[in-house]
Amino acid sequence: MSFHSAGPPPRYGQEPYRQEPYGQPTYGQPTYGQPTSGQPPQWYAPPPPAPPTAPPGPPAPLVPPPHPAPSSRPGRPAPRLRPGGNVETALGVLLAANALAALPAAVTGFLLFRELPPDAGLMPVGGASAYGSYDLNSFTGVIQGALLLVTAAVFTLWFHRVRVNAGLFEPYRFRHGAGWAAGGWYVPVVCWWLPFRTALGIWAASGPPPAGTGRPPASVAPVAAWWFLWVSAEATALLALGARLLDQDVPHWARTATGLALAEDVLLLPAAVLALVFVRKVSAMQQARLRLAPAGYVPVG
Repeated sequence: MSFHSAGPPPRYGQEPYRQEPYGQPTYGQPTYGQPTSGQPPQWYAPPPPAPPTAPPGPPAPLVPPPHPAPSSRPGRPAPRLRPGGNVETALGVLLAANALAALPAAVTGFLLFRELPPDAGLMPVGGASAYGSYDLNSFTGVIQGALLLVTAAVFTLWFHRVRVNAGLFEPYRFRHGAGWAAGGWYVPVVCWWLPFRTALGIWAASGPPPAGTGRPPASVAPVAAWWFLWVSAEATALLALGARLLDQDVPHWARTATGLALAEDVLLLPAAVLALVFVRKVSAMQQARLRLAPAGYVPVG
């Protein structure tokens, strides 16, 4: 009885059936020294577990700093804060003088308006005024116009300076450059709204810092009242100028022009007072902010 399996025996020099060559793994078995599939190697050590972390808290409020950081670029000068100084003093004197000049101009304008009949002209054929208060009203008008021109130049310089300071305090409040603080007054149409927006930004940026003082922001009522009176006075002046041009052909426009000029003087008096309040308040608030300025800022006069 034979114990050999059926089939021919393997040929000489070949491995038995279903046997791998020496040193090779059997089908489905890992190579010698390698871990079984799905199992980590013997020398592998799992990493230690991560320490527990605290749950995230609420996000910090986005509060802008009271001052931007000084410049760290080489060769770039530090921001320069400019207090009002002599410009503020001169502007205060000029605004007070404008308020005083508006009072006699309004009085003489009222006297002239009362003397004029509805259908009379200011300058008859002889070339001289037929009314005694005309010359006095013209003299006060010249003084008032000269003061307004000088005040406008000094106010523009001061307004640009405080706009630069406010841009260093809180630059995010302004959409236009500092140059528009001076040029915006002299551009047609733009002059009716851009200086007011700039004044509101200066007022807000010059007040107490957003955090750390506990003081409420200053009310914008003085700024709004000043601007309303100023724009009303300028609009009345334009209407009075148009009426005087019509007076050359139509005599009865003289009384209308005189009444409009009187209304302009009445509006300029409180406008000058509120402008003085605006200048003093902004200068005081910026002086308080200057005392809080970091060491990287250089106040200059």
